[in-house]
Amino acid sequence: MFCYLSVPNTEQCKRKVRLNLYKRPDSVKISSESIVWSEGQMMKLKCEIENVGPLQNLNVQWTRVDQNNNTTVTEMPYGSFRAFGEECGNVTSTLTVSASHDEDEVQYQCAGLLKLEQLQQLQVGSSEPLKLTVHYKPTITQLSSGTISLTQGDELVLNCSAHGNPSPQYFWNLPGNKNLTTSFIFINSVKSDDQGQYICTAYNDEGSDSVTVVVNVAVDYKLIIIAVCAAVAMVLLAKLFCICCRQAHTGNYILKNLTSHRHDAIIALSHMDQL
Repeated sequence: MFCYLSVPNTEQCKRKVRLNLYKRPDSVKISSESIVWSEGQMMKLKCEIENVGPLQNLNVQWTRVDQNNNTTVTEMPYGSFRAFGEECGNVTSTLTVSASHDEDEVQYQCAGLLKLEQLQQLQVGSSEPLKLTVHYKPTITQLSSGTISLTQGDELVLNCSAHGNPSPQYFWNLPGNKNLTTSFIFINSVKSDDQGQYICTAYNDEGSDSVTVVVNVAVDYKLIIIAVCAAVAMVLLAKLFCICCRQAHTGNYILKNLTSHRHDAIIALSHMDQL
């Protein structure tokens, strides 16, 4: 292609012009080999860009947005992905990601970037966001292993909270071969029978995590001493009351108006005077 410039009374100027044509893609699609991944697997994400060009000016951009809206951008230049065609054609780019709990609920998106001469890169097409789902075993986050020392009558609160996908279920092993299927334990007033090991297990289809808490329950001797003293005081008061009653009714009495019935040996007392 040539460019011509005509000025009166001068020779016509002609210059050769290089014209680069850029073709926006017909479509940009992102896909994953699986909908749900398990922790530890290697995930492959595929970006397909259809009918774009020129291919040698194309970069593929991968964008990662985590749950906190932190963004990470990775660019793959021409030559690092498969391209089919000379000037315009189809492109397939693959991104490999290690499945972990940090990748759960993360969004990925891919886009095509064309490098324009003397201009900044132009984003010529992008895919819809793809949200990943990663299953991973629970990790107990709120309860720590250790020993708790209590006194009889104290309250015991144990909250076993875990993070996992799918949502964890809970199982407690309690002293006395007791079991519970809840994440929360509350005992209003502990007794000596409540001491021992409390084992919380959080589990799902990916695995489990356990924490052991040892609870020691000490006897409150002050309460025992107070109870014993109170019992002794009650006994002494009862004995003192009996002695006072005996002394109040001790003495010589004159019986009057006695009636005797010989047949049934019954004696009726109608009046009694104390001497």
